[in-house]
Amino acid sequence: MDSGFTILTIEDNPSDLFLLEHMLRSSGLEIRKFYSAGKIRDAYALLAEHEIDVVLLDLTLPDSFGIHSFIYLKPVVQKIPVIILTGMSDTNVALEAIKEGAQDYLVKGELTEGLLAKAIQYSMERKRTLEHLRVSNERFNMVVKATNDAIWDRDLLTGRIFMV
Repeated sequence: MDSGFTILTIEDNPSDLFLLEHMLRSSGLEIRKFYSAGKIRDAYALLAEHEIDVVLLDLTLPDSFGIHSFIYLKPVVQKIPVIILTGMSDTNVALEAIKEGAQDYLVKGELTEGLLAKAIQYSMERKRTLEHLRVSNERFNMVVKATNDAIWDRDLLTGRIFMV
């Protein structure tokens, strides 16, 4: 089995793409393969054809802008961590992206090899943890539906009792 990450960068600016790939190669991360797309439409095709470990997404693209870039991509990256890399330092957009499911929001002008490597590693671990939690919740819900017994939960701090 191959080791290392497969990274999809969605970036339409050739200079930013060159700099980003240089940073990734210098970061110390083991990278198996790079793919790049200049539009969300092209990213859809690459995501359908290849197994991608992490997506680095610019928010200003020819076929989308701002948070809509992530929202358009979201249906095909449910199990893939997405890190927003943008020139816009907008706290509201950053918070909205995180609420929508992006793993991180980094401003290109503040980016270093170390920060990028750490963001990728942490994002992948968070996404893995969220997937384990989702599977665990599905199993729990299946058990609850399969049994006729009532399941109670008590909050020990407040004394409130909940029926699950």
